[in-house]
Amino acid sequence: MQLKQELKQGLEQRQKMVMTPYLQQSLKILQLSRVELEDYVKDELEKNPVLEEAPEVEEAAEGVAEEKQVGDGEASKSAEESPAGLDLDAANWEEYYGGKISDSGETPGDGFRRQRYLENTVVSLPSLREHLEGQLALVDLPDDLNKVAREIVGDIDEDGYFRGVSLEEVAVTAGVSAVLAEKGLKVIQLLDPSGVGARDLQECLLIQLQGPDQRGNRWAKQIIRLCFKELQTRDVRGISKKLKISPRVVQRALAVISALEPKPGRQFSGDTVKYIVPDIYVQKESGGYVIVLNNDSLPPVRFNAHYLRMLKNKKEIARGTRDFLEEHFHSAQRLVRSIAQRQRTLYKVGEAIFKIQHDFLEKGPAYLQPLKLSQVAEMTGVHESTVSRATSEKYVQTPRGLFELKYFFSPGLAATVGKEVSARSMKETIREFILSEDKKRPYSDQKLAELFRRAGVKIARRTVAKYREDLRLLSASKRKVY
Repeated sequence: MQLKQELKQGLEQRQKMVMTPYLQQSLKILQLSRVELEDYVKDELEKNPVLEEAPEVEEAAEGVAEEKQVGDGEASKSAEESPAGLDLDAANWEEYYGGKISDSGETPGDGFRRQRYLENTVVSLPSLREHLEGQLALVDLPDDLNKVAREIVGDIDEDGYFRGVSLEEVAVTAGVSAVLAEKGLKVIQLLDPSGVGARDLQECLLIQLQGPDQRGNRWAKQIIRLCFKELQTRDVRGISKKLKISPRVVQRALAVISALEPKPGRQFSGDTVKYIVPDIYVQKESGGYVIVLNNDSLPPVRFNAHYLRMLKNKKEIARGTRDFLEEHFHSAQRLVRSIAQRQRTLYKVGEAIFKIQHDFLEKGPAYLQPLKLSQVAEMTGVHESTVSRATSEKYVQTPRGLFELKYFFSPGLAATVGKEVSARSMKETIREFILSEDKKRPYSDQKLAELFRRAGVKIARRTVAKYREDLRLLSASKRKVY
């Protein structure tokens, strides 16, 4: 039997999600913490000649303008819109600068000197991200694999784990296939420190046991793979029975596992002091609570007037120079719009959170309401992943103290009164019960569960015990004062 092969041409319609450079940059900037965003903007100021830092006088004026624009529906354009092309003639640059651009390209604020960041930089140890990016720079990878690997590095948390973002989302952001994203993660997992890029503790420990010097630790790998539940409770007898090995072999394997690092990124975050600067302020006024964005520490940027004048008279400059300036002008436009979009999203998300958590502001943590990402996503008209990015490593200063935005998200427990109660408020209530108890007759976990039931909240004794342990509070027998 002979198979016949032939070539054919055909048309095929397929739907494919393509992310514009503007949308990719917007998502990246939205996910950055405040400190990371400052560094990112400073880096762009150094790389892009069309951008420059606005002087302090203009910074104050722009801060007022931004405050007026917050919540303006017309200003809240979709992040999916990309810059429409270079149209310098249509832009009112004189209004943008608050004054007339002279023939020499100078503006009223050009007398101020730019701050010299390099001279004022404090020497510090490299971060985990910098350490990983430095290793990637030394590895010869195809462009698309290198791109997705760097995207994954940006999503690795301070403990060294890749969690909170799925590989599918990374693949879409980087514009590659899910298979290539998986390969990119494997590349990261080969880097130093060992265990970095793991999606959970089990994978982290297994990665650390993959090296050529770990071949003798066969039972340690088997315990992690097959007896992870027993490993967490150090159930030597259960592991011995399940794997049919002696308790002595189990003990040796557990000693190997105990020497592994559960948080590979810890060595890059333990020696530096982190100063938290809130992204949002919630202030109480006579009419209620007001959301205010913090724009103080973010370097305000503007377009360089000299290069804008050159682009307006593009016939007078060489084609290569014109192309160079246009490319960097597009890049500058994307940065300015992405930062504005980030601030609008933060404002909308913060506003939605505190509409629901109004009782927290008035009465304290015990009155936190159940809240999910999907609720805020529906209120703000954005995707859940966008809400997750907007609340990651973002902080809010409230009359009740400084909190991460993630703090206000908590699952709910059913109450007999027909309303859900947040798990976080339950923990605060447990704390209050224990603080007010008779120290000679402390409440047991069962008694605490009964107190909740009297208040109309269904909760099991084991759930109370779990929440108490999360709060690092001792059991009743250990709290008792004789």
